[in-house]
Amino acid sequence: MSVVLDRKRYKRCDFLFLTKPYKRRPGQSYEQIFWLTQRSIQQQRPAFKLVGRRGNSASLIRIDSNERYPWRFPGAATERGPLPAGDYALVDGEDILAVVERKTLDNLLADFGAMPVLHQTLAELASYTHHALVIEAPYADFLNSKKVHHYTASFCARAIAEIQVLHPSLRVVFCEDRKVANEWTRHFFSAVSNLGRGASGPGGEGGTGGPEGQQGKIQAKCDYVPWGQSWSVREAPIEWPGSSTSGKQADSICG
Repeated sequence: MSVVLDRKRYKRCDFLFLTKPYKRRPGQSYEQIFWLTQRSIQQQRPAFKLVGRRGNSASLIRIDSNERYPWRFPGAATERGPLPAGDYALVDGEDILAVVERKTLDNLLADFGAMPVLHQTLAELASYTHHALVIEAPYADFLNSKKVHHYTASFCARAIAEIQVLHPSLRVVFCEDRKVANEWTRHFFSAVSNLGRGASGPGGEGGTGGPEGQQGKIQAKCDYVPWGQSWSVREAPIEWPGSSTSGKQADSICG
């Protein structure tokens, strides 16, 4: 567990809880608690460990039926079918765990001509917990007057800025080319599948509300700290009407 204090220096500390078996008492164990300050963590420089683990998953990748020349996902099961949002989705049965909207440079330039429709599409995409708008072009290409056709570079810059301001939760990823975009999406889906923390619909788990849904609001923010599996709690009170977590403390659900 990681604690973040409200001060400028040395504000982080970790509590490490370990359960170890007794050597001479079969079936019995004892608990050890270690307190690590920010300075001791920096001096020890522990090896970074990813939370997700490699392994096979029952999830598969669904490619939208209208997608032409789709990306490839070697080693993963794929299928064609309709999607409510995006062009690619990581699915587990009927649940959508993650969704990606793919755009080429020309695709996005064409969508600039119908901004209201684009905003509706992106709003629906951003309603999923794990989502991304993946663009097969670097941001610099939109500032190159030779590549933006009849648009000006300043207009493209304003349009992209407008998208990110009107959709603050939207994850926009600029990639160098098609190959890099494909690779980013493949690892994105793999991380969601391995962590097993996907949302099965808009607004959170099960598509019926949750932390990002409409049934309530959770006022605790948990941030992953790249040391072991630690979390920091920013705000403790929780207000989640109609949920079993109502009245619980933040650390009880943040791990």
